[in-house]
Amino acid sequence: WLVCPLSPLRQATAQTQLENPGFEQWEDILVSDPDTIREPIDWSSLKTSDDPTLSSLAPVVLTRSQDAHTGDYSLELTNVKSFIVANGLATNGRVHPNINTALAYMYTDPDDGQWNTPFTGRPDSIAGWIKYSPQENDTLQIQAILHQGYGQRPDPDYMENWIGEAVFETPVHSGGEWVRFSAPFNYMHASIPEYVLVVLNSGNGFSPVAGSVLLVDDLEMIY
Repeated sequence: WLVCPLSPLRQATAQTQLENPGFEQWEDILVSDPDTIREPIDWSSLKTSDDPTLSSLAPVVLTRSQDAHTGDYSLELTNVKSFIVANGLATNGRVHPNINTALAYMYTDPDDGQWNTPFTGRPDSIAGWIKYSPQENDTLQIQAILHQGYGQRPDPDYMENWIGEAVFETPVHSGGEWVRFSAPFNYMHASIPEYVLVVLNSGNGFSPVAGSVLLVDDLEMIY
């Protein structure tokens, strides 16, 4: 049998998808002896941030739910009040936390495969299924950035590496039903991405309300 390698153009336009987009695969992680948490493979939370001191103090805001749109599991994010209200947060990059939430961010580390998701597609939109139970006027946030090199959200200093961005926000209570969301990518230029950074929040990133809960399942890039 002859196998023809993909041309550079075909590789660049391949319909790339996210890693573990249905949150079916999970792993136990030793945060600090003897504390173990469970996170979806290829996704991370406050408990596996790049600051071990703050990670040990942070509450668990990410859990595995058996209320799934398809499959066995979904991702459940909850805003939890500790010394501040910690936002229910998941990312396929890594969290850089700060007591001052205005200084916290999520980022792709291109030098460490544990904290990046290679991605060479140029999708029209990101879509998936959610259940949202907000408190007061809270708002969920789903953000995806296609970029080259180092990427960070939020941070205008590295927007020169951004190729496209999709953002979905809503304060609407789903009423306990799974509803489909979709957010288009807005492209800054025609370059091919190297990575995708996705950030999922169960509350407003800077002023979340304790008790808001977001379930996410079956993320998909639409071409």
